[in-house]
Amino acid sequence: MANISLNNTDPLCLEGHQPLSNAAFITMIKDEEDIILFNLIWHYHLGLRKFFIIDNLSTDQTLQQIKLFENLFEDTRVFILHDPIVAHYQGKKITGATRFVMSLWPEIEWFFLVDADEFLCSTQPVHQVLSAIPASVDAIVVSKSMYILTSQDAAENNDLFFRRIQHRKPLTHISNKLIIRANFQVEISQGNHRLFSINKQEINYQSVPYFSYREFPIRSHQHYLQKTKNGGRAIAEAKQQGFNQVGGNHWEAAYNLYLKEGEAGVRKRLNTVITKNANEATIFDPFPLVQITNKLNITKDLLS
Repeated sequence: MANISLNNTDPLCLEGHQPLSNAAFITMIKDEEDIILFNLIWHYHLGLRKFFIIDNLSTDQTLQQIKLFENLFEDTRVFILHDPIVAHYQGKKITGATRFVMSLWPEIEWFFLVDADEFLCSTQPVHQVLSAIPASVDAIVVSKSMYILTSQDAAENNDLFFRRIQHRKPLTHISNKLIIRANFQVEISQGNHRLFSINKQEINYQSVPYFSYREFPIRSHQHYLQKTKNGGRAIAEAKQQGFNQVGGNHWEAAYNLYLKEGEAGVRKRLNTVITKNANEATIFDPFPLVQITNKLNITKDLLS
């Protein structure tokens, strides 16, 4: 069955973004060489200039890609924390990162908590949206739209991900992400989905109609295999250490399959997902990364 095609009703604002002196980008990554450079470039275009990156034992070219980004733009500040802890303690690590950044850059008012496969999108310039948020708001809730592999997309890693994967699902409020106000009195949950108040004060969330995320969670057979191994091992390690609120059950299931059936089992699982995706309602919406690299005068060598 062919994918159910929907019209694209979510045009993105690609003009008018200004540098955000009061905001910082925070991410935790592992083996993201195919996407991290473009993720950082995209968020630079939106106005972010301060980047705090927790690298969890990457074994590919991820760090080299980050360095390439840092060399592209003289007005960026990139801080890389080399994290040797395999166990999946994302909430604790991201919370600690916000504490560090608030001390490092006291002018920070907002944190964009972004995974390597997530791209913040806005229908208005980001600085204008932030300036209109009331001071009483602790966190902005952002919905997501996931790009999915279909029979019309290439599941082999023989081209850039955004050229191969061009069908996304409609926006959903399931698994919302947060942009949070700088605050020493909150802790961040696994997955950057919720805040917890240390002093038991009520958290004030607000959604805005202008923000959403586009996510590329599965980008190829090889990416899915690597993510299965990394995610499964990190979850298993955390549980062995007695941490029960780990999350990532889907990666744990895929990892258990890998332990039983090896790489062939993981490939078969992804092929099943791709087949099921044929029944999903999707929007053909190529992500505009080429337009952004052209606007920033980045050479085409990066896109080869």
